[in-house]
Amino acid sequence: MYYSDWGQDQPNGGTEDCIVLDHKDGYRWHDYHCETQMFPLCESKYGVFV
Repeated sequence: MYYSDWGQDQPNGGTEDCIVLDHKDGYRWHDYHCETQMFPLCESKYGVFV
């Protein structure tokens, strides 16, 4: 299974190695600088199920 929900023109490379959900782009994925502290959307010790 493959799933992707990148925003327009994302990922755009460079030194942005982390990901955020951008509310300005319908909560699609955008690559982002890892130095910026973000908070998890959800956490589970059992893994992720899609």
